[in-house]
Amino acid sequence: MVVVTHEMGFAREVGDRLVFMENGEISSIYSRSEALSLTEAQLAGMGLRPFQTPSFQVGGAFLSKPADTLQVSKISCMLDGRQILEDVTFSAQSGKILAIAGPNGAGKSTLCRTITGLYRAMGTVQIDGEYLKRKRRTKQSFFVQQDADYQLYAPTVEDEFLIGRKASPELRQAALARLHEMGLEAFASRHPASLSGGQKQRLLLALAAESGRNLLVFDEPTSGLDGYNMRLTVKLLRQLAAEGKCLLLITHDMDLIAESADCVLYMEQGKVRYHRNVLRDK
Repeated sequence: MVVVTHEMGFAREVGDRLVFMENGEISSIYSRSEALSLTEAQLAGMGLRPFQTPSFQVGGAFLSKPADTLQVSKISCMLDGRQILEDVTFSAQSGKILAIAGPNGAGKSTLCRTITGLYRAMGTVQIDGEYLKRKRRTKQSFFVQQDADYQLYAPTVEDEFLIGRKASPELRQAALARLHEMGLEAFASRHPASLSGGQKQRLLLALAAESGRNLLVFDEPTSGLDGYNMRLTVKLLRQLAAEGKCLLLITHDMDLIAESADCVLYMEQGKVRYHRNVLRDK
């Protein structure tokens, strides 16, 4: 059996050998014991994730404030006759990263599609203190979906930044700067469909960063990313938070939560089970 993965914790559990590839070639082959003896620094140097998720805990309950950027109240949603969300209430703050976690089918993606105006639902959503209907929410938020192909339409990677905007030298320069930031400048003239899955994810992160919107929502933003590109992603997310953006991350990636999240909203069966702050070892 051959397993292709960036999840080193999973590789540790199931792998008998570790085959490391770089630039289309096999560069190293390790036995299980040799692979497990690699240090975190060695793994990082190879662009891999650590075998152990960085240590963190969730602590006291998150305390909502009236001035929070995003206020979600009593959101309920039914799809195809099934109750997907039930009375979901929470808030999120500018300058913070909220991870939305939970098992498959918990309603995480449906919740974020509702918040960003893609789905109809009962309840209310406030952004920057204003109750907004669906159409206005789509214009004041940027939602990066899990399947990148649904959001890439332009003939070139660089042109993705120009959709719906008037082209100018300044805008093109800003686009190239974002592409450089995400290690994609060499692909600026390529068609987006020619990119790998991980490269498409990084392109969408760059587009969100350059959108100018304050509420940014990402569905599994590190899916398919190795350790090096996950760290690039964490750096960009932290930078956006420092700029005052309000970020929501739907994720199963415990490495991403450990490295970037300020708090965690945990969902099961369409309900919020807890909303707590992330505590990290100093």
